[in-house]
Amino acid sequence: MPYSLVFSPRARYELREVRLTRTGRNKLFAGINDELKHIADDHRLDPTNRDPSAPHCFVFGYLFRDGSRNGAVAIIVDDSSAAAGVLRVVSVADLSPAD
Repeated sequence: MPYSLVFSPRARYELREVRLTRTGRNKLFAGINDELKHIADDHRLDPTNRDPSAPHCFVFGYLFRDGSRNGAVAIIVDDSSAAAGVLRVVSVADLSPAD
């Protein structure tokens, strides 16, 4: 069963601030949506993906292409409502290499 995703206002703002072309932004949003909705519980529950300072959160890395540029983001996801089928995207960090 796919998870429902809820984006915090902070995560929405941070996603808008990632330096991308329109095509890259579409790839990023579509990719995050598809990948997180169907994320394996093995990844979600793996201790190496958990945030020790926030045990109800895990880190999800997403790599994508924006034309000839590589894009990368780290996404902090709160899965305290995972049993109800909901993941909350808390924040997004742009890890893309500088131009």
